[in-house]
Amino acid sequence: GWKRGQEIFVPLRPLSEALGLEYRAQEGILLQLPWARLLGVERRPGQILLRFSREVNALVEGNGVLFLLAQGEGAGLSQEAQGLRLTLETPPTRLYYPGGGQVILEWNPPTRPRPTVLLDPGHGGKDPGISVGGILEKDLTLDLARRVAARLPEARLSRQGDETVPIEARLRLAQAASVVVSLHITQGSAVNLYLPKARSTPLAQNAEALLASAPAEQATLLKVYAGDPRRLAEALEKAFSALGIVLARAEGPYTLTDTPGAGVLLEVGVERLKTLEARNQVAEAIAQAIRTYLGE
Repeated sequence: GWKRGQEIFVPLRPLSEALGLEYRAQEGILLQLPWARLLGVERRPGQILLRFSREVNALVEGNGVLFLLAQGEGAGLSQEAQGLRLTLETPPTRLYYPGGGQVILEWNPPTRPRPTVLLDPGHGGKDPGISVGGILEKDLTLDLARRVAARLPEARLSRQGDETVPIEARLRLAQAASVVVSLHITQGSAVNLYLPKARSTPLAQNAEALLASAPAEQATLLKVYAGDPRRLAEALEKAFSALGIVLARAEGPYTLTDTPGAGVLLEVGVERLKTLEARNQVAEAIAQAIRTYLGE
């Protein structure tokens, strides 16, 4: 090209060749973009890759994608005046051009809420709990909770260290959790399991019946918001039975168990936690029971 005064002159034939345009000068001058040809379609999980003879623009319209000034044939494709339309069940969540005449359509899988697990190490801070042979309950419950949490990536603790956490703060955390296991220590070798005698919210009151009748996929989703402590108790009894431990079950008005989720209080005899191996076995039993309850 060249410039003369305020005007710029560009040779059309080299320009059209560089841009892939059709150039005709027999009857005036005509510059037009030739239609792109569809070379292939590759369908992958969550993705469709289309290859054209040149770069094209694509527009998402309704449940389809219109490829401007493109032509081709294939399943779900129809030719229109403006280009080639691909009809889809759902529109793509992302569309991009990696180059070389390629267009990629992607679908992100719908995100489902995940169940949350709260492990509540009893006592802490100014409240030491019981003391057995110089070992404080608050230290044992925290150690056990950490071992369980290491086996459950989705679990969180109501306290991270030796701190005083008011019951009101613990309850707020418990109300938002899908599963709550409050850990305590008792003397001897007994392992006691406490469940709520009554549940205060309508969703919690109906959870047992809803979970019993819901299909597996719906039940998994329901457990995010409402739980059945009896089913969790059964899973715990089965897991501890594998260790030769029989749980003693009781019901009562325990604050942290009256939650929309599945809440239980587990009291482990200190004799069951004397060695690191024993603690790991108990922690694995608790973690396995929670996984079983959640259907994982």
